[in-house]
Amino acid sequence: MRYKLLLICALALFVSSCGGGSGDAVGGSQNVPAPVGTTSIRIEQSIRAQAVPVPPSIDQVRITGSASGIVNGVLTVDGGGRPFGPQTFPVAPVYVLENVPVNVDFLSLEYLDAGVVKGLYYQKVQLVEGQTYEIKDPAIGFRPDSLTDFKVKATGYAGTTIPAGQTVDVPDISRSQVFLNPVLLDGSESDLLRRFTVYKSDNPAVATVTNGGVDFNSSDTSGNISGVSIGRTKIRAVFFDIEKEIDINVYDFATVGFGQLVLNYEYSFDVISGDNRQPQRFRAFFDLQDPLFPGGGVQDFTEVTRQVEWYSDSPDILTFDTTPGREGYFHLSGELGVVNVSAYYPQYLLWALSPYPIQVEEGLIEELNSAP
Repeated sequence: MRYKLLLICALALFVSSCGGGSGDAVGGSQNVPAPVGTTSIRIEQSIRAQAVPVPPSIDQVRITGSASGIVNGVLTVDGGGRPFGPQTFPVAPVYVLENVPVNVDFLSLEYLDAGVVKGLYYQKVQLVEGQTYEIKDPAIGFRPDSLTDFKVKATGYAGTTIPAGQTVDVPDISRSQVFLNPVLLDGSESDLLRRFTVYKSDNPAVATVTNGGVDFNSSDTSGNISGVSIGRTKIRAVFFDIEKEIDINVYDFATVGFGQLVLNYEYSFDVISGDNRQPQRFRAFFDLQDPLFPGGGVQDFTEVTRQVEWYSDSPDILTFDTTPGREGYFHLSGELGVVNVSAYYPQYLLWALSPYPIQVEEGLIEELNSAP
């Protein structure tokens, strides 16, 4: 009986010495030959020592290996499938991935809090059979709890900004691209949004978009739209679990032409208050600047102002008069703050923004709104 007890104790001691503690690597296998065409990846990470603090509630890491490929003429990060994973590991300083197919060229790490993705890391990889690929201290991007929504603006073919929520018109010419830009709700830029927003076209036969997942750390290649054929589709911008739809209209460039829509005030004030009086009206003109259309030039202010559609991004601050003959005139709604004004010219499918935001301050709003 005594010998049996000693044997059990020795066996228990051996098992505990081989087991993984909180400081050990997770994943991997021992003494098992790797299949042909595979390799291993070793990821070292001091998860609690990041420049951006890691929430202590992060308890798992989910790792997926994708193979990029061409789908409908577009390079996508998982066009060749997902040959590895997803595999989920408890949080640890080292992760060892075994039997990873060498055609994996993109690795994604998702940091989970009770199954919900709270952090991301993406990296291109170039694997060689039999050679361990190492990643040290990947720079994780964590979504702040305060970032619960965002919006997507676009820079149009003529270089003007298309307000979020509006249809994006894209000409069907290969030299043209429209650029999507995810921003915070107040319109400010966010490096976190830019790095981790992924794009996908519902119909690449109509419009394609460069997927941020192919090169996450380059703002130059993420979210660029190209028109392929005349028609309509949607492009989806996804940041963690938040998804935005952007309506895309690809039009026949030859039937529309090219020019520039410009807005200006009747007065040069950029601050509306009782002290300096408000500019009562915006006006617009259209300038045919492209050499493909000789003889173009500035069109009549009155006619263009009448034809464009006027928009305010803060109707609680400023709204436009919809009375025929009063196009471009606006009213203050009573709230104070900053408002951006834009106009859309349907004839040429062009947008224009006011030269700078308008600051509405305390003043004689009622008196100014009653002005002719």
